[in-house]
Amino acid sequence: MQASVVETWKSLAVQLGLNFELVTNINMPKMSGKYRDHPLVLDCAVIVSYRGGGPTIISGGPPQYGRHKTWVNVTRLLVDLNNRSKATVTIQPGGFLARAIAGRQDIQFGDPLFDKKFIVKGSDELIVREVLDSSIRQQLMEMESLERSFTIKIEGSIAYFEARSLIADSARLRRVLDLVTDLAIGFEKQMG
Repeated sequence: MQASVVETWKSLAVQLGLNFELVTNINMPKMSGKYRDHPLVLDCAVIVSYRGGGPTIISGGPPQYGRHKTWVNVTRLLVDLNNRSKATVTIQPGGFLARAIAGRQDIQFGDPLFDKKFIVKGSDELIVREVLDSSIRQQLMEMESLERSFTIKIEGSIAYFEARSLIADSARLRRVLDLVTDLAIGFEKQMG
């Protein structure tokens, strides 16, 4: 891991009052603690796709050279929330191919640009529409302009974000934290 990336993550953790540590033998940064009254973990991982199998997350130990197909850095965020309804939602950018695979059963918002750029699926359309108000949709559009491949899921008591890249810029990391925390707070408000 590049020293500048580690320093950026460490500096942001200190600024936000979060814990910081380096994990595994490849020194992946990890932050944890409370942000806006929500427990969270923000970290990086390396996913290795092996021939003949699906992705495997490397959590330490020597890599299996000669057997892997590709290495992909991911940035992950888990935020705890109080989701009493157990409503679920999945949000991801989706072009033509992703839409063709997912079908047209995603939730539409009457916002042509957003509806074209994102696939949104949820277990309770009314709650999802309320939570993904114009402010959240704008944050998602801004995120999509920075991170082309990401997924946000809310399932049970966890809001989960994963980008298929190593986010090394503190402003972008802060946007991720704010967006996912805003989503968690929005779900909690809908539950009363």
